[in-house]
Amino acid sequence: MGKSLASTPGECVTESQLAIKDPPNDPNAFRRVRPGLALRLMINNQNVTFLNVHLKAGCASVNNSDARYPGRLLTDANEACEVFNRQVPILENWVDTVAATSPRFVLLGDFNRRIDDEEAINIEKSQVRADGRDPASANIVAANGKVTTRYLWPEISDGAPLLHQVPLSTKDGGCTGFQGLDHIVISDVLKKINAGQIPSQKIGVVTKPGQTIETSDHCPRVVTLRL
Repeated sequence: MGKSLASTPGECVTESQLAIKDPPNDPNAFRRVRPGLALRLMINNQNVTFLNVHLKAGCASVNNSDARYPGRLLTDANEACEVFNRQVPILENWVDTVAATSPRFVLLGDFNRRIDDEEAINIEKSQVRADGRDPASANIVAANGKVTTRYLWPEISDGAPLLHQVPLSTKDGGCTGFQGLDHIVISDVLKKINAGQIPSQKIGVVTKPGQTIETSDHCPRVVTLRL
């Protein structure tokens, strides 16, 4: 007999607002970036929510010295960064809304942004936004959907809610590409339940001849949490 994780049936909800037009400056653009997906579960009489994202690629690093993929702020005049910038207030509002009803939540997926580097830089609050406003304050969204946010991590982890990155501990030998793009972020409530260092690892993917669904080009991140 199978064992059920949740005490009641779960619910999947799409966050379609993240799927903004790409490129953003073309009113006739038919292509959209990916939406978010929330899985809501009831575990031990507590709401637990998993938020999955796959954000816009091409604006990954703030301090990369590689000329092919230069470091960029989210306010840079770059098409990929402009798309990503428009996703920021939507993502932040999504996280804030979920945190209000489900303090136990996990935000995970392909961020396409080195938020680990942003955390390591320890950016001053006055530098997070181009206008110098506190990232904990309401983000002013322009008519074109853009905000003054320059760095993603200190914007979404502004203390309301407080978020924690789960560090990558180990990875399979075949998982050498796409460093720092895939992340697991947990709420402060889950961090307190899971005291100490929380290990996570990357698991190698396997491709078999004739498979109908293409294997992901990213190795999955795996973590064990008390919920």
